[in-house]
Amino acid sequence: MMPRPEKDHYEVLGIPKLASKNEIRDAYRKCAREAHPDTMSGSAVGSITSASARMAEISQAWAVLSDPERRRQYDALSFMAAATQANETQSSEPETKSETKQFVERARVPWRFLLVLLFLGIIFVLIIDSTSEPAVPRDPDGLVGSGSCVIIDDNLTAVEVRCEDAHDGVVRQLVGFDMKCPRDTEAIRDRQGLGLACVVRD
Repeated sequence: MMPRPEKDHYEVLGIPKLASKNEIRDAYRKCAREAHPDTMSGSAVGSITSASARMAEISQAWAVLSDPERRRQYDALSFMAAATQANETQSSEPETKSETKQFVERARVPWRFLLVLLFLGIIFVLIIDSTSEPAVPRDPDGLVGSGSCVIIDDNLTAVEVRCEDAHDGVVRQLVGFDMKCPRDTEAIRDRQGLGLACVVRD
């Protein structure tokens, strides 16, 4: 299971936790355009660095929330982390006494009940996932992101295509222009100018 990031992916994109796929995609596009280094006023190094860090957060949030399986894992991890934090907060508070000096017992978190619910929820999701029909491949929307199949055009830019069609590689992640792609990928400029696509060649 993936580690829980410092910043909440939903907060990074400014969307509710029950957002649909379309809402996630639209929020990603909006945030990516706003955080793009080319839109920053001035050429201060601090502004560019801040924009790159923001772009990295946006790309990471998109990579997790656009993938149904990674999103399910992230939501489950966030739920457990929030429950743990609530329990730690309660245990760190000093016990209070009433005017008659009687201790007031704090409410206990029903851990066993919550774990049973979580387990049943995971089983339910797995059953639904195994019995549902495979998703119909959607047509490319022109927005290159993690898992996108791309061809590299004459201008050396990445263009999204259907994975069933001939393609040059698959995008592992999208990063800012001043960032580097992993060594086993090739940095190709995104046609929309949102960053560099780290492409694994076929």
